[in-house]
Amino acid sequence: MFSLDTIKSIYKYIVRSPVAGPPLRASLTLSNKCNLRCITCSTWNRGDDFKNELRPDELLRVVDELIDSGVRIFYLFGGEPLLYPGFFDVVKKISAKGLFSETVSNGTLINEETAKKIIDSGLNKIWISLDGPCGVHDEIRGIPGTFDRALHGLKLICEEKKKTNSPILIDLAVTVSHINYKHLVELVDLVKDLPLFEVNIRHMGVFFKDDLQNIEKVLGVDMGGKNTPLFSRGEDKILTPEDIKELRPILRDLQSRKYNFALHIEPHFFTVDDWSIGRTDVHTCFHLWTQICINADGKVNPCMWWDGYVVGDVRKDSIMKIWNSPGFNKIRKNISKLSACSKCTYFYRTLPENIKRAVAVPNFPFKSLFKK
Repeated sequence: MFSLDTIKSIYKYIVRSPVAGPPLRASLTLSNKCNLRCITCSTWNRGDDFKNELRPDELLRVVDELIDSGVRIFYLFGGEPLLYPGFFDVVKKISAKGLFSETVSNGTLINEETAKKIIDSGLNKIWISLDGPCGVHDEIRGIPGTFDRALHGLKLICEEKKKTNSPILIDLAVTVSHINYKHLVELVDLVKDLPLFEVNIRHMGVFFKDDLQNIEKVLGVDMGGKNTPLFSRGEDKILTPEDIKELRPILRDLQSRKYNFALHIEPHFFTVDDWSIGRTDVHTCFHLWTQICINADGKVNPCMWWDGYVVGDVRKDSIMKIWNSPGFNKIRKNISKLSACSKCTYFYRTLPENIKRAVAVPNFPFKSLFKK
């Protein structure tokens, strides 16, 4: 049976209460630093923000507090998470409690030693990002040679998994844009012989100028200043309606092929024609009721998309005080009025669809949600 915390959290989501139950999941941006210069991301270009990032000892304290608050599932992000000096200590602390952790890496920093450390840390799942064959990937990442290094890192972690018989799950994350959508079959074929768990294909996330104006109108929050949202770049790289028409036969071709790994294509590709408009019936996101997001500087945001909207600071307040702070509750009450949420690629239209997706993923950390 699910833990009482899990039941409370889901119940509060179902009734759309502005006051949430305990957070079940935590998204931790360990560092905004990155060794790449992706043209669709603003994280690496934050200058002075790097100077105020949580120290490893501060972050370990935060992890302890999150666990005490009810968090059972941890997502570790960047920038590039492997650049954070305390990365493996954080993972080991989570693993020691029998809880679930996963991370997303660009793969370029994975050598034989790092691959071994990843396996030994007890990390449950790692996503390696590849957005196309060599030239296409390097164009998006902004650094020549990135594809070869990322693919090498991916192969090393796969070899270490096989050597140690580790249960770690290795996924490929593919973000589709105007630049790479014609190269998806070629990309997937490049990794077809690797022992991957899943190849996940999803649309890129972007805050449009109209969305920022809508946020300011609904919430009274200016997100167009220095600390612009994480997904604030790349508006000119999203799929056009014409691109999407060309993309759908490509996706159906991929679906018709047989691979040794699961192939997950976000269903929105088949239902949304114009991503600048988004979806009209999407407001079922349970991030706001189940997941707390902490940026590298300790600032708390309602969602990793919304890292320009600060609702608290873990250096100043407790997790639970922030979790149900006025700013957090305000966005829960107004989610149906926020146009940016209609472009989110992380959740489906209805709760049953989200549950179906979770059940379809054999490694979904249900066991963690049973823990007291």
